[in-house]
Amino acid sequence: VIFYEGLHSWEEVRIALAQTPGPAYAIPSKKAGLTPSVADLSEMGQTINIVPFTRPGIQEVWNLLLEVKETGELSPIDQYNASMTQYEGTPNFVGGGDIFGRPSYEDVRMMEEKYLPKNLQRDYANNANADLSR
Repeated sequence: VIFYEGLHSWEEVRIALAQTPGPAYAIPSKKAGLTPSVADLSEMGQTINIVPFTRPGIQEVWNLLLEVKETGELSPIDQYNASMTQYEGTPNFVGGGDIFGRPSYEDVRMMEEKYLPKNLQRDYANNANADLSR
């Protein structure tokens, strides 16, 4: 993938993307007043779009930590956690992020059942974390 950053005109973006033989993406210069849309860049031949998805999370964590510092209490964390319940049961709910963890407990269990002899597999029913194993 070739990444072009800070191009100064739409013409530069068009030329760069058209002349690139493989996947490429461009970030035009905001100083030049270019604010592209995904549709615009795709039309010009951009094959990848980068979404800076971590920035909102970093800012929100910072705000929450500052609130804890300013109040001297953990109640802002509790309030935030309570507000997350509105998303339970919807595609927007990530809980503690378990859905992103790989391999999951279920993945490990399936691999053990597939590749290990029975005597080497963990006892998922009779252990301290039995409720987490299925």
